[in-house]
Amino acid sequence: MSAQSSLAVGTASRAQQRTGQPERRIFEALSTPPPPQYCSIWPQARRRRPHFRLSRGLSTEFIAMLAKLTLRNLHFPSRVALATCLLVAACDGDEGAGSQSSEDRSNESASSPMLTTEVASLRAWLTQGSEYRSWASESSVHPSAGPHFGQVRTYLNPALLGSLTQAASNHPAGSAAVKELYGSGGEVQGWSVMYKPAAGEGGAAWFWYEEYAGSTYASGFGSGGCVGCHAIGQDHVRTPFPLQ
Repeated sequence: MSAQSSLAVGTASRAQQRTGQPERRIFEALSTPPPPQYCSIWPQARRRRPHFRLSRGLSTEFIAMLAKLTLRNLHFPSRVALATCLLVAACDGDEGAGSQSSEDRSNESASSPMLTTEVASLRAWLTQGSEYRSWASESSVHPSAGPHFGQVRTYLNPALLGSLTQAASNHPAGSAAVKELYGSGGEVQGWSVMYKPAAGEGGAAWFWYEEYAGSTYASGFGSGGCVGCHAIGQDHVRTPFPLQ
């Protein structure tokens, strides 16, 4: 063993006697993962990975101590190889954490209310109201021209708004309109919704939903009462356009 190796081992031994955890005390700095900007180069580094391998079963602290004890005695190419191997392992860990974060975001998104044909989720989305109220809308509440319980106000999503602007005879997939139902008061008592989740023609392509004062009056594709009344509209949309 060289004098330098003996000195390094002796230092580690004395640290162990003092603390019982030499890796954590002496080599903590070496255990710090590399900054994310450096991890972008490691796909190339993996293709040039050295022939020796570090066991995944070893702790980061132990690997750090091993690096500390050996780097001084390795010639330059071997130092680069060892550093690459350690940093690739650290970046692999960061990638796993990133995947978990993406999964968490996906789960959060899946649990959020959204425009859908599933009634419970649709009701939650309507009750929340933040998305559809960001759409283009009529300027104020007004008496309904149809059997919608009194005062109403209609909102059109971007897909339907663009289609109406172009005077399309068949509205695209994703088109939707939400009509707030106020009855005779100033508070929303329910909603009428028409939503086309996929491309299609006729009233059966639309999902219809109407709820007022706790009762549901329509829920499904091609709902008879809704389709019959809306048949005279532009692909079943009867809202006066441009919006008033």
